[in-house]
Amino acid sequence: MTTFAVDIHFVAGYDLRSSYIAFHFCSGSPNITQCAIYNGVGSEAKLIAVEMVVTEDVFKTFSDDERRLWHSHEFPITSGIFVLPNLSPEEELRALQGVISTYGKVTNLYHPGTNAPTGVPALAYGWTTEDQVNEALVNRMEKILNLTTTRQERIEARKALKRPTLVEGHDEYLDTGFINEYDLSWVQVDEEGDPIQ
Repeated sequence: MTTFAVDIHFVAGYDLRSSYIAFHFCSGSPNITQCAIYNGVGSEAKLIAVEMVVTEDVFKTFSDDERRLWHSHEFPITSGIFVLPNLSPEEELRALQGVISTYGKVTNLYHPGTNAPTGVPALAYGWTTEDQVNEALVNRMEKILNLTTTRQERIEARKALKRPTLVEGHDEYLDTGFINEYDLSWVQVDEEGDPIQ
């Protein structure tokens, strides 16, 4: 894993009180990045989710149904929430220019309030509007990471970033009021494990 990033997510099917600090450890190709997400950075931290991150060009190839499962990264970055804590502010700003136009799909393995990865995996999303922001949670993130900048300072610095024109279809729940969730379906298979039509 070559990149350490921290953001805040919330879990589909739960209210915003399900929001949690997501500690990402990422690697991948230029077009697709894969991240293991933990609930902390210590030896006791749990692998609670995975996130796939794609470039705008890859996202544009997705069907409308697929796009509904993804969230944009423009707001978490411009709002000062998404951070790359191992970089200097100057290095972080350069790196964020490459991330700001990407899209992520998060699959949570743990549901809020559970101590084991039980049940159907759940989609999770990043915050996408200012009224979703929980300042107390952001402050906790800043203290855990010992950040040297405040969210307001990061917002001001990131005004220099070139903002993308977002592709239609992401964060669809903002328009429809309905949030997508994974659905568990059973498929009958034959002796060789192939689906029976």
